[in-house]
Amino acid sequence: MQVRDVEPVLFISNKLSNPNAGTESQLLNLINHLPRDRFKPKLLVLQRSAFTDSGALSCDVDALGYSSLQDPRTWLAFWRYARRAYSEGYRLAHIFFHDPSIIAPPLLHAAGIRSIISRRDMGYWYNKWYLFVLRITGRFASKVVVNSRAVGEIAVS
Repeated sequence: MQVRDVEPVLFISNKLSNPNAGTESQLLNLINHLPRDRFKPKLLVLQRSAFTDSGALSCDVDALGYSSLQDPRTWLAFWRYARRAYSEGYRLAHIFFHDPSIIAPPLLHAAGIRSIISRRDMGYWYNKWYLFVLRITGRFASKVVVNSRAVGEIAVS
């Protein structure tokens, strides 16, 4: 019988405050239901919350401590985190929400970690700046996962 190594998987979100909200609930269900004999999840949030600090999550949680995409310290802290995650064996990250979808793919790619971006909305919040930046940074993602054909068409365009 062949013994498989447990694969570390990094999940990235901006902030988790409400475990019952739509995307937050889906992310937590995904983390909770991963078979632990095959995967070891870790969650990185850009900002702490009472929920992520509560110890109620079923995996380790790290907080970056910076969240403004316009603050160079956010980019530097994320780059350092990505390099450390790679040295700890992380080779895959699954990204949720918009700001992490901008910052994470190019920095993870540069560190040697593949990324999956989840898209779960029609992008009504997109402005010209976000669209411009998403078109650039999205090229560094390995995959994009969508929850509907309509969202997929928006993501592709």
